[in-house]
Amino acid sequence: MGHACAAQNSAYACSAATPTIDISNVLNAPDGTLWAITLRFRGVIEEQSYTGGTADGLWYVGGQHLDGNYNIYELDVDEPAQRYFLNAGTAELHSCESIDYSRTIFAAAGATVRLFADSQDGNLISNQDVDGNPVVVPDVPPAPDPYDGQFIQMDVVNIVQVQ
Repeated sequence: MGHACAAQNSAYACSAATPTIDISNVLNAPDGTLWAITLRFRGVIEEQSYTGGTADGLWYVGGQHLDGNYNIYELDVDEPAQRYFLNAGTAELHSCESIDYSRTIFAAAGATVRLFADSQDGNLISNQDVDGNPVVVPDVPPAPDPYDGQFIQMDVVNIVQVQ
């Protein structure tokens, strides 16, 4: 899932070609079962400030965003209901960083799992680190070339039935 740059509009920001991305899927499993799903997240993101939840590095469980101008990267599960944010940190930074981490979520049979990205204001921080260099995530296309914008790739690493 990615926000590509449509046009550069400042030294550090561009307009988003697709301001909002919303992808969902239903966990097809036997009724009455609960699953532990380990996911790996890799990509290039700008940080967003969140409150009212629990931080674990760039992973944030529960809560809500604090800034209306910076990207929200969110994962929602409707059963058991839980919201996760994938880019927790400090809004208003004018640089991006790479992410590569894994976390385990729980989802019941028939649950909808939703991956959502919202640029909020139609803009995003261009793919550049604090020194102005493009960020490349090794082994994730278009590597070894940088992505023109921001993206998160979510891979399922493991699924285990827990109930």
